[in-house]
Amino acid sequence: MQFNTIIARRGAAALFFTTATVMLVTSPSIAQPILLIEDCGTISPGPQSCILFTTDAGATFAVSGEIPGGLFDRVWITGTSTPGNVGCFPVEIPVLDVITAGECFNECGALQPGPQGCPILSLDNGEFVFLENVDITVFDPNVWVKGCLNPQSLICAPFTAPGVEDNRIGACFEGCGTLIQGVECVLFEADAGGTYLVANRGPFGVGDRVFVRGCVDPLCVSFCSPTNGCIIDNLIRACCDCPGDMNGDGVRAGNDIAGFVRCLVGPVPGEVCACADIDGDGAVTPADIPPFVQLLLDNAPCEPVGACCQDIDDGPLAFDHCEIATETACVAGGGVFQGAGSECGLEACCLSTGYCQETDPGCCVASGGQPLGPGSTCADTACDAVGACCSLTANITCHEFTPAECESFGGFFLGAGTVCGGHRACCMPDDSCLFIDVVCCVEIGGTPSAPNVECLGDGACCLDFDDGPLQYDTCRVIDRICCEQQGGVYQGLGTQCTVEACCLPAGGCQETDPQCCAASGGSPGGPGSTCTSVPCF
Repeated sequence: MQFNTIIARRGAAALFFTTATVMLVTSPSIAQPILLIEDCGTISPGPQSCILFTTDAGATFAVSGEIPGGLFDRVWITGTSTPGNVGCFPVEIPVLDVITAGECFNECGALQPGPQGCPILSLDNGEFVFLENVDITVFDPNVWVKGCLNPQSLICAPFTAPGVEDNRIGACFEGCGTLIQGVECVLFEADAGGTYLVANRGPFGVGDRVFVRGCVDPLCVSFCSPTNGCIIDNLIRACCDCPGDMNGDGVRAGNDIAGFVRCLVGPVPGEVCACADIDGDGAVTPADIPPFVQLLLDNAPCEPVGACCQDIDDGPLAFDHCEIATETACVAGGGVFQGAGSECGLEACCLSTGYCQETDPGCCVASGGQPLGPGSTCADTACDAVGACCSLTANITCHEFTPAECESFGGFFLGAGTVCGGHRACCMPDDSCLFIDVVCCVEIGGTPSAPNVECLGDGACCLDFDDGPLQYDTCRVIDRICCEQQGGVYQGLGTQCTVEACCLPAGGCQETDPQCCAASGGSPGGPGSTCTSVPCF
């Protein structure tokens, strides 16, 4: 079987090996777990002729063993570090004992089943590599793989082919966003959520909307603002929110043709051709002509964009992230659209639990929070917890107050974050019916009805209170809602309970309400009758 490899493209012939020697200092200490290090990193010189390895996660070790490449090369190392085992004395840098080392592989591609069912990563250039660590029951068209490249891997024996060993798998990023100013660096804020440090920013600057495709490395470390990771080995180009709209007037029409043709034959300096890439393959080619013509024929207006609130984590905010999107895309993703032309902001948001989070004010309101105004931060804000408060007066009411407000109101506080649930019929233990808020009903021991149901009025209710021969042996005058909650038979508004003889279906007599007698299948003996005056057979 013929395998395409990535050796020539990656220049494997240039590899050479350097042996690192370190001065070891072993410090006596209590036994501690040995650390296993598996990561890409950079080789650099250290003190006392040490060779240092700085991982992508930011840890630095003095390497002991044979490593590929030369100084300042990126390599993959699998090794162990024992606490207390340090080198490069007197600096005392932790020693990394190399187990295996090789070329660092860091690519995006499609995870697919290969020969013999072995998982492979198919690359954009048509080549592929075998992968060692993969759940082969799950395949994905867009993943990131990082590990040690072995040009003669036996991962899928008996085949010998390039394979990535000791690998990790992550997400490959592809989408639009905005370049924003971070702390001492420019960051990429993705429309789909997340803030990243991109390795290649091209000619773009703060405020530009760009399209980025690259590998998401969540473990990268930088001096910039906290991010969701780095997007490495990336391409970048201008982002177009309305393909085909070359002049940016919001309409795809004949006046866009000239700009499209210029981008097709070779753009003039300064020409922005992102909107001419109709098929989204990263280049303007003849393949973009048919879809461009179809857009003109459809005469479809560009859908406006605006702020979209979405939930991207499991935190306390229902909608914790704001991005710019069309209403269609926003709603399709489960978001809340803030309106065409709206922008994302950032300010303190107080939740009823007393929790504070800085987010877009519209997203704050959509989450049931209270935005505190432009420029506000959680660092200078104290959010009071708010919860349901039930009054103790004759007319039991529910309000959402702070604990102090509830106390001054004369009520009892049900806890931070609790909310009033709306009025409904509430059957009390004494069978009285109150129309009060559901949370207050439960708090005082009542049984709430279904939502929006009111008390319906008192009447005779036939109930079964024992295991005797009558199915309904007891009559009480209560509200219809409370009667039905207890499985009783309501006799009608304003009806009263009476007592007379009831001949039982199986023979015998019992004195009860005539309606309860009939509901149990018995025969009432008539007003004023008793079991001593009525013969029952």
